Amino acid sequence: MMSYFSREEIDEVHLKARGKSISNAVNVAEQFKNRFKKEIQVEVKNVEIGTEEVPRKDRKGKIRMSFIDITMIKNAENKD
Repeated sequence: MMSYFSREEIDEVHLKARGKSISNAVNVAEQFKNRFKKEIQVEVKNVEIGTEEVPRKDRKGKIRMSFIDITMIKNAENKD
């Protein structure tokens, strides 16, 4: 994420995860927000949660799985 936010043309990054990976996405967002305060400041703009249907591993039918979409943006005061 640091490499994305270091580029001037990128002001927004989406972290998306499903199922058991949701906690990892939340941890990444929090660590990035808190660990790199001196290099670049970001904030959480939006968090979307929900359930979607995805194909089963055996390809027989679909299952409902929770997801999270965390939108992070550069703070306005850091923009040139």
